[in-house]
Amino acid sequence: MKTTRAKSIFALILASVIWGISFLSIKVAVLEIKPICLALIRFSIATIVLFFILKLQGIKEKIKKEHYLRLILGGFFGVTGYYALQNNGVLRLPASIAALIIATIPLFTVLLERVLYKKKLGKVKIFAVLLSLFGVYLTLGLTNGVKLDLLGILCMFGSVFAWILFGISTEPLYSHYSQLTIVFYQTLFGTILFIPLLFIEGISPINWSFELGANLIFLGAICSAMGYYLYVYALKTVGITTASLFLNLLPIVTLLCSAAFLGEKMTQMQGIGALIVLLSVCLVNLKIDVKKIKSVNSK
Repeated sequence: MKTTRAKSIFALILASVIWGISFLSIKVAVLEIKPICLALIRFSIATIVLFFILKLQGIKEKIKKEHYLRLILGGFFGVTGYYALQNNGVLRLPASIAALIIATIPLFTVLLERVLYKKKLGKVKIFAVLLSLFGVYLTLGLTNGVKLDLLGILCMFGSVFAWILFGISTEPLYSHYSQLTIVFYQTLFGTILFIPLLFIEGISPINWSFELGANLIFLGAICSAMGYYLYVYALKTVGITTASLFLNLLPIVTLLCSAAFLGEKMTQMQGIGALIVLLSVCLVNLKIDVKKIKSVNSK
């Protein structure tokens, strides 16, 4: 059991590192290829890789007619919408800032759960949400004269809400199919839905190079297919709460790699904002029970 858990922890760390680096890879790729075209190629590669993984795993699950709409919606929000907005956001913003905005997903999820499902927000969660908003405020440079592209910020926050809607549309499917089957079909539908957007964006010639090809393979095969597979593998052992906690490593990985490879610099105030965002997300995911702590201390 300990060996299995150790493997799961390693899988989560590896997935987080891969996804953290992906922002840099996107940043490099969008300089050579338009955002929608990049997403289409990336997820075409991911679909092929996931298809072969399903075959190797021997997974053969027949999809019921009533579930196709949810799979299509999941593909639209989680693949088409999320990555179309994310790629456009990364094109206009530093990779580190883009990654930090994505780190607010768990916090906005908590707020949406309150609105849609009337879930009670504890004091710790309320504090974490307010703390996160303050952290994002500092990180976006609004207090130190640093100007960022407004459209880029809107695109990144749009991708945040697209991912949340993806979760809402996908959740009921987990009791019917394996997660690998779900992600394959959502990736397939999401990839197909990129095609109309490609014509809206406009088709332009691509200056192919070894660097561009390597980034596309990394984004498609490693980030989209392998990264998700590692995450799904770990979920079986550690559960959703622990697994989501590891996603907080993404901005840290992106920040370090951006400084090392892209020469991006963050001010001291933005660095403090980054730490505040990470702390607030950790508070939400840890789900600290204040009453239980008080009860233990009273004994």
